[in-house]
Amino acid sequence: MPILLLRQAMDSLTVNCICPNYGFRMITRNSAKYDTDHVEKARMILETHLENPPSVSDLAGMVGVSPAKLKQIFLKAYGMPPYCYLRKLRMEKAMGLLNSGQMNVTETAYEVGYNSLSHFARLFARQFAIKPSEVYKISERPPALTPF
Repeated sequence: MPILLLRQAMDSLTVNCICPNYGFRMITRNSAKYDTDHVEKARMILETHLENPPSVSDLAGMVGVSPAKLKQIFLKAYGMPPYCYLRKLRMEKAMGLLNSGQMNVTETAYEVGYNSLSHFARLFARQFAIKPSEVYKISERPPALTPF
């Protein structure tokens, strides 16, 4: 039966196994790299599902960690938990859409995943200190076509 000796050294997880048939072997997994892979996968999932994101529990399951671990590594990597990062991504995309004049405020709110226009406007104003309607008014949108 193998005897396992565990020790943690310099942010790495090292497992020493003494196996009767195979001798001594050392397996090292850098936990920082392991966490980075999981947090990057979670970030990509959030970025591709802005309008309909998974819950933190579902997201954690998709990347193979517990919800608590996901929150911990996300906080370490981005300085905020996953749901705050999602809000930040949504607001940045909304600002881009409003600045370009591609969509009005209502269309933008729905495009980035908000069903409540008032909730979207409140969060947008809190993030950027300007109302989304004001951004849309000063946007670089193409002139409207006028009928002859």
